[in-house]
Amino acid sequence: MVKNLDLYVYSGTGNTWKVAQTICSAAEQRGVESSIHPIDTHAKPEEHQPDADHFLGLMAPTLGTIQPWGFFRFILRLPKGKRQPVFLAATGAWTRIGKLFLPGYVGFGLYLAALILHIKGYRITGVEGFGMPHNWTTLIPPYSGKLEHRINLELPAAAEQFIAKLLTGGRVFHRIGDLIFTILIFPLPLLFLLIGHKFLAKTIFAGESCNGCGLCAKNCPNNAIRMRGKQKRPYWTFRCEQCMRCAGYCPQKAVDCNTFLVLAFAAMLAAIPVESAATRALFELLPPLGGFMHGVIAYLLYYVAVLLLAAAIYALFFLLGRIPALNRVMTKLSFTHYWRKYRHVDVPVETLTKR
Repeated sequence: MVKNLDLYVYSGTGNTWKVAQTICSAAEQRGVESSIHPIDTHAKPEEHQPDADHFLGLMAPTLGTIQPWGFFRFILRLPKGKRQPVFLAATGAWTRIGKLFLPGYVGFGLYLAALILHIKGYRITGVEGFGMPHNWTTLIPPYSGKLEHRINLELPAAAEQFIAKLLTGGRVFHRIGDLIFTILIFPLPLLFLLIGHKFLAKTIFAGESCNGCGLCAKNCPNNAIRMRGKQKRPYWTFRCEQCMRCAGYCPQKAVDCNTFLVLAFAAMLAAIPVESAATRALFELLPPLGGFMHGVIAYLLYYVAVLLLAAAIYALFFLLGRIPALNRVMTKLSFTHYWRKYRHVDVPVETLTKR
């Protein structure tokens, strides 16, 4: 019988943290002392001390088709497992189709993480996904309050059932269907991680209500936001993983999606044949290499060129956005400006950042 449960949680707007709290409450009712620790740039996984009497839980949201890079960096830095029992859980957005509710896609990242941990010597006892309200409100309108309430009502029973089975020596391996589906649509998940993931980070901007307080940069779990300029305004770097904490917890509700940037990046995607031709022309200037290396270097050149172009476009719009009149136009034309941003009502940002 394990004596302690240590949860390490990556959470942007509080969904995954709420699940962790619910699991902890269920474990403590069974006499297991529990604690929750944030996964962010301040985390020190190398200091974790594996213990067979301590259950280890690792949790993260699903961003697109997989868990965030920060979650995997944390796992890779963990010491050897010494057969410590561990479970992995993710949150995915519930999907409503008429009266049908689907419990949220969590991708294949949990099973990939489980494989890494198995190689490192941990004993995997569970893989699970929990449906929660979606938080990508810089792209999609939030669910209604009524729907969010219904989803949250489902959580306690699901968390209790999951942790109860693990604590009594059982094993839980769910969401295999998500794993199979992700394999079937491969390489789309890889393209999202390498390209779409980066482009989404560059569609975010601070609207006219931003007062330069810097809370978004201070609270970012990835240290992805820089406050730049004489009159400080947030600048999103490629480290952004779209966890949506900046949007959900901004006291001014100033974080929106820049419609002009979306159109600019759409134009970039439409011009892929031209960009590919330019990359091939540059590639021809390099010394001849083997067939495989030719392909690898050609892809890397194209990837770097696309990211540099995206960064240049974003930097231009950042400068334009510092002009009050232009920023006002960008704000009024941002479709996300007209709906509320999501965060879990029971999880204040101070909870997510407390060490």
